[in-house]
Amino acid sequence: MKKRLLILILIAAMAAALCVPVLAEDAGDAAQPAGEISGSEADSPEEAVPEEDDYDPFDAQELSSMILELFARKKINPERIGVTYCYTPTGETCSVNGSAYFGGASLYKLTEMMGLARMVAAGDYDQEDMINGMTITYIEDRCLTYSDNNVGESILMWYQTQLGGMAGFRRLQREIAGVPEEELPADFYSTLNYSSDFTMGVLKELYAHPGKYPKITEYMLKANDQYVKIRLSQGYDVAHKYGGGEGTWNIAAIVYSPTPFLVSIMSHYAGGGAQTLNDIIQLLADYNDTLELRVEEHRAELERQAEEERRAAEEARLAEEERLRKEAEEAARLAAEAEEKARREAEEAARLAAEAEERARQEELAAQEEAARLLREEKAASVRKTLGIAAALTAAAAAAALIIRSAAKKKAARRRAARRRAAAKRGAQGTRSEE
Repeated sequence: MKKRLLILILIAAMAAALCVPVLAEDAGDAAQPAGEISGSEADSPEEAVPEEDDYDPFDAQELSSMILELFARKKINPERIGVTYCYTPTGETCSVNGSAYFGGASLYKLTEMMGLARMVAAGDYDQEDMINGMTITYIEDRCLTYSDNNVGESILMWYQTQLGGMAGFRRLQREIAGVPEEELPADFYSTLNYSSDFTMGVLKELYAHPGKYPKITEYMLKANDQYVKIRLSQGYDVAHKYGGGEGTWNIAAIVYSPTPFLVSIMSHYAGGGAQTLNDIIQLLADYNDTLELRVEEHRAELERQAEEERRAAEEARLAEEERLRKEAEEAARLAAEAEEKARREAEEAARLAAEAEERARQEELAAQEEAARLLREEKAASVRKTLGIAAALTAAAAAAALIIRSAAKKKAARRRAARRRAAAKRGAQGTRSEE
């Protein structure tokens, strides 16, 4: 019984040691990546998941150097252009002269239409409601796809009547871009100038919360087939709003590479015209692809390390199983030896107990026999004593009888003698009398 209990305990210990919980990769939601791009809103189209070890392939200084090298090769004046790139998985940005403000041209139409779309999403308007004699669907298509200046200016005037002039519209733009008041230039509320950093704030808002701005990116994708066409060697779709004029080439774009990125470019007589926009975005697409490659290589390295760890863990598990098996076998052997020892000790104890019991029985029998003997001896002694007393009494009685007989005989002899004397006396007296 003891052996079986010990073996069961050892088996339970082995099972507990081997039941190591598997690391659950899907036990919970991934931590929210840093930055502003991947918010928690359910309407975000592609929520970037950070590396579990917080690996970040993005290097803003590296990209800045690459952009400046491109400017030098293409003879682009770096003081007349601002470029801001956003790596969407983390929300990190690279900005080259991104705080410089330039004339926005038609870029105002992006925030103009985002304002309308937000009203539709909030239920204040319907897509087919009329503003200045045009449906919102028509307005968005004309302003974003075709950059229709007449429609755009008409809605700009409507905004000013609704929001209290140009300053009111500019406050709406600043709120959408999320730019702090202290970062704005002094003439911000009286112009339609933008920096690439400011426009990047607009793009981040649009990318992070597409549900608040229905249909906007649809029109921006269509716009890439119109006047300003961004054609990338990878064939990626580009959703953009362009702004152009004399010497002005601006763009705010979402590039749908495997890892989408955002780019805003503001320029005025920087050189290269529309081709400059394409060249810069191509550079950013190539760089973004290297980040994707770095992430894949890092993931492959993590998988290799994980595989090595799994293999090491499996070897350790097998070694632990073997150790536990040997320990269990040794424990079973010791338990068997202990059981055999206990059995032998029990048998020896039983033998000794039996011998002790037999000795006790023999001693008890001997004691009983001794008691019986003593009783017999006592009885015999009592009998002998009784017989002795009886013999003594008999002897005394016999002696007394002898004494009595002797005394009686003596008395009888004395009487006879007396009678003889008396007879003799009487005879003598008779004789004398006769005489």
